Formats: sequence, structure tokens, C-alpha cells
Amino acid sequence: MIVAVPDFELSTRLARKVLPKHISIKDAIFNISRASILIAALVEGREDLLPLAFDDAIHQPYRKKLVLGMSEVFEAAKAAGAIGAATQKL
Repeated sequence: MIVAVPDFELSTRLARKVLPKHISIKDAIFNISRASILIAALVEGREDLLPLAFDDAIHQPYRKKLVLGMSEVFEAAKAAGAIGAATQKL
């Protein structure tokens, strides 16, 4: 797993501002299924399911516009063998 911490501050207000006011049922179901997969993977020790658990349809597609290179970092992490990648605000 890779956790990328950008070398700049991103205000919570700005990060929330780029999110849509409404999300589709499809995106909500997608993210709920990914959270369920994460729990199942951790409870059952199913590392093979973890790559699916890192997919996101609600915040990453919108916030990646604020974090230059985020998509490239995620792709490079996966290409290097990481199970998943995520950003973290400090």
C-alpha cells in the first residue's frame, strides 16, 4: 500500500468545495461496495480483495484536480506492485 502525502496544504473547505452536491446512486453503491470489500478482506484475510477496496467514485475523481500528479502517483504505485494508493491530508 502507498499513502501519498502531498508537499502542500490543502484546505478542507477547498477540498469539499470541489465535491458535487449530489452523487448518483451508481457512485454511492460503488463506494459502499468498496467499503464492504475492505471489511471482508480484512476480516477474512483476503489480500486478493484489497486492490478493489481502494477504488473510489465519490471524492478522488474530483479532488485529483487539486493534487497535481495524483493519478500518475496512483498508477506508478500500482505498476510497482502496490496493493493500492490513497492520499492523506495532515
